[in-house]
Amino acid sequence: MTALPTQLEREAEARGALTQREHERQAVAAHYENHPEIFSLVLDRRLAYATGIFRREEEDLETAQARKYAWIAEQLAIQPGQTVLDVGCGWGSNLLYLAEHTEGCFRGVTLSARQREEALARAQRAGVEGRVRIDLAHVEELDLPSESLDAVLFVGSIVHMHNREAIHEKVARALRPGGRLLISDCFFPVEARGDRDSAASRYIFETALGYCRLLHLSDELGLIERDALDVPRATLVGLSLGGLVCLRAAVRHPQRVAALALVATPASPETVESGARRLATLEAMDRLGKRPVLRGMASWLFGGTTRRHSPEVVEAWLESLDSADPIAIRRTAQAALRRSDARPWLGRVHVPALVVAGAQDAVVSAEDVAALAGGLPLGQLCELPDAGHLVPLERPEALGLALEGWIVAADGPSSPDAGGADARTSA
Repeated sequence: MTALPTQLEREAEARGALTQREHERQAVAAHYENHPEIFSLVLDRRLAYATGIFRREEEDLETAQARKYAWIAEQLAIQPGQTVLDVGCGWGSNLLYLAEHTEGCFRGVTLSARQREEALARAQRAGVEGRVRIDLAHVEELDLPSESLDAVLFVGSIVHMHNREAIHEKVARALRPGGRLLISDCFFPVEARGDRDSAASRYIFETALGYCRLLHLSDELGLIERDALDVPRATLVGLSLGGLVCLRAAVRHPQRVAALALVATPASPETVESGARRLATLEAMDRLGKRPVLRGMASWLFGGTTRRHSPEVVEAWLESLDSADPIAIRRTAQAALRRSDARPWLGRVHVPALVVAGAQDAVVSAEDVAALAGGLPLGQLCELPDAGHLVPLERPEALGLALEGWIVAADGPSSPDAGGADARTSA
């Protein structure tokens, strides 16, 4: 599903490619021309202008960013003498980390003269200036000979570039056979939330950040595949009805799916009893309003342990739904009522699948969970005690460790700071 273009995107198309490139050069650069000391107030010491990888709530930004740098280095697997291009390299956070920890040759590109100056100064202080080059240019202007690069990196940068089609084509030509492309950025969900043409959206995507074009992830992947670049298979994680979506994806697009993790996911269709309860809930919401009905739903969505010992979790869930659209809640309930029986086609899912169940789940029965795990050729059951249906809210750390261990086991040792066997056994 492709999103309709925003007003900003329509304006970019009307400008034409060359004028839009100049618009990006001026508008995006203006944001980053502020002194690095300003950004250092909210960023890590390397000034990474992108999200880190947090493992625990109490971790600080430095820890999360250090993990992100190490993960990027592991994914790119740069060998001595290999050439890497960092597009939108900023103040050199990723570029210099890679230069300090590998023996590759690095080229960065930025639209900000101040960023370039700071990054080169940091390269000199780190003693890697001989293997680091940074251009002040737009990526579309770079002369990139065919098959001249071993890896290309976009971290928090491709969102600033409107002409993605041309950029992906340019990158595909420049990568050598076996080269790696790594993109870490923001993407819209399949159904974009909110008003993307509102004054607030325009302020964020134009005034504050210069220019941003957020695509659906599927659209970005489509552009990459169009240029004959291989997209790695994904491990899909789904909660409740989301697990059924993951199952269907594994059946319909097996070449895209490496493994599944299905959390509190039903295999069978709605029973008469549970269907009647959902219909009664919808009718009560029409009469009484949303909040009292949601509080009643909490009695069967959350396990008894959570309700007794962690009532603040229930209250936080209720508060998070105060602004939820009642129509969306109704549609979710209707989707549950209409869900099909997944059991007949479980045998067609030929990827490793972890089935996670809350021991106190009052929505998905133990028999249903057993049918799901048993019906999948490579299924494995993991039961979390003291959890009901909303496992991610009730046992977030235990679930995270279980998923982390499973992904590492299914995908190989490429996950950042994995934890391996400890993650699997601690759940």
